[in-house]
Amino acid sequence: MSHLQRGFAPRISSKRDLRSVRSTRDQENPRKHRVLTRPDGPETDPNLNARRIELKFMSRLVSKFERTDQAIASWMRAYGVTSLRISLAIVFIWFGLLKPLGASPANELVERTVYWVDPRWFISFLGWWEVAIGVCMLWRPLIRVSIALLAVQMPGTFLPLVLLPQVCFMHVPWAPTLEGQYIIKNLVLISAALVIGGTVSVRRPQTERRQDPPQTRG
Repeated sequence: MSHLQRGFAPRISSKRDLRSVRSTRDQENPRKHRVLTRPDGPETDPNLNARRIELKFMSRLVSKFERTDQAIASWMRAYGVTSLRISLAIVFIWFGLLKPLGASPANELVERTVYWVDPRWFISFLGWWEVAIGVCMLWRPLIRVSIALLAVQMPGTFLPLVLLPQVCFMHVPWAPTLEGQYIIKNLVLISAALVIGGTVSVRRPQTERRQDPPQTRG
C-alpha cells in the first residue's frame, strides 16, 4: 500500500519526487483530474457554425429594420398632421378661386343643383367661402374657424347625389360618374378635417415650446 493510500503525505525532497507523486495520484484517480477539452478542427459540426452565422445575420437585419421603421414612423408622426393641414389648404384655396373666376368645371353642377338661387352671386360666394376655409387652415389659431366653415359647407356638396342622380351615377348607387367621384371624394376631406381638429386642444411638450424672455423690472 502506497503512502497516499495510508493517508500519509510522502516526503518530497526534490522536483523528481514531486513529479513522481503527481504521476501516482493521476494513475489512482484518472477521472478526477481529467481535463475536458473542446473539440476543434474537423470534429466541429459545420452546419452548427453556419446556423449560428445565419441567426446572427438575421438578428442584425431585423434590428436594423426596426430602427429604420421607428425612424420613419417618428418622422410621419412629427410632420403628418402639418402636411395634411397644408394639403387641405391648397385644395380649398385653389379650387375655391376657380369658381369666382369662372374657370371651375364644377360651376355648371352647382347651377343645376341649387337652381332656385341666382348663380351669378352664389358661385362666387361659394368660391370665396372655400378660400376662407383654406386660409384659416394655414394658421393654427384659426383651425377651429376653418373646421366650422367646412362643417357648414360640406353637407351641400352631397346634394347632387340626391337631386341629380342621373348626373352623378351611371348605375345607381354603385357606379358613379366623374362628377359623382368628384363629390364622393369629399369624404376624404371630412376625415382629414377630423384628424386635424383632434390636434387643436393637444398641448405641445415643454421641450417644443418657445420659452418667453424673462421680464425685466424698470
